[in-house]
Amino acid sequence: MNSRLRHLAIDLTPLLPGAANGGAKPVALELVRALSAASPSLRITLLSLQRSEVELSAMASGTLALRVVDSPPQAGWTARLARGLMALRPQTHLLHRLGADLYFCPFTAPFFDARGVPCVSLFHDLQYRSYPEFFTAADRAERDTHAGDAARKAARLIAPSEFVKNELIEFLKAPAERIAVIPHGTHRRFGHPAPQAATALLDRLELRKGEYYLYPANAWQHKNHRMLLVALARRERQAPATNWRVVLTGAEDAASTEIVSAARAMGLGQRIVHAGYLADPDFAHLLASSRALLFPSLYEGFGMPVIEAMEAGVPVLCSNTTSLPEVTGGAAFLFDPRKPDDIAAAMDKLEREPGLPERLSLLGRTRAATIGGAAAMAQRYLAVFDQALGVQAPEHAA
Repeated sequence: MNSRLRHLAIDLTPLLPGAANGGAKPVALELVRALSAASPSLRITLLSLQRSEVELSAMASGTLALRVVDSPPQAGWTARLARGLMALRPQTHLLHRLGADLYFCPFTAPFFDARGVPCVSLFHDLQYRSYPEFFTAADRAERDTHAGDAARKAARLIAPSEFVKNELIEFLKAPAERIAVIPHGTHRRFGHPAPQAATALLDRLELRKGEYYLYPANAWQHKNHRMLLVALARRERQAPATNWRVVLTGAEDAASTEIVSAARAMGLGQRIVHAGYLADPDFAHLLASSRALLFPSLYEGFGMPVIEAMEAGVPVLCSNTTSLPEVTGGAAFLFDPRKPDDIAAAMDKLEREPGLPERLSLLGRTRAATIGGAAAMAQRYLAVFDQALGVQAPEHAA
């Protein structure tokens, strides 16, 4: 690809340790790796706060450099980041000092936007508009500010699904011609799990291959863990002798502790395993050895775990809401996540219908191949970056 892009600045200042960013973090890091591999001569500068310097420094080599910027004052992380960066007026010209041709924001908000340097922002979703009750008033206001800034300042917007594109048009009045839909191709990041390592992990968690369902999600409200527990309690009453467990992964925090406590109180202590946050290799082992991915989320802008499961040949049982029917493309068994009986029935169907696991596995691999991996994703991003060069954002054109 013959591109005019020579130097790309990628804003990773919102990056947090562990799983606190949810799926946005692995998407951002995979994009960095894929873009660097797809265009070896492209200079890439990663903008980072000091808290992420150690984690990101391992990625720096050759044409990929790390630039640590000043840490904002202490208070809630997104609020202090916004206030701190706005207060540091010299930082608004950082992109000029770097000589960047383009500024990419994989966490949406263009904190370092500078006139004359085109910006591209990735929107993972607009969940705060669809489910405002899941956010405080302050969080909603902050997210709305960031989304509005990106919609005004970015020359191009990227959405991971048609669902998110339609939300950008509906809620932010973004022109359709400025929005590119590029599915996440991050499922290739796992490689091929080693059988010996998988066995050791399962032994540590006291699990057996093919006898557990996996739900990888932080214990955020839209992930619907409490409805899942209701469904599992009903299934336990209906089929107490069947051999199944459900493994939860994600950040270990007060919310996840509450979910585990609720499971025990509902008599599900032996059925639920909380494995916490896992590094990519361990998560790959856990996913590949599972009976199925069980994904009862109420809202997804994409739903990266469903594609990761499909690529691994793991059957997928998931919600019929938001982006998930679009992303799974007929290769998953869908259920209504608001109805616990539907969730329990999906598990029962997988275990009782002959050939269904094998059929879903085959359909899933085909669907994952259709969406493509990280290399294809990177090429599509580079094409959008090239389109953005020389394009004035509406705010700068005014």
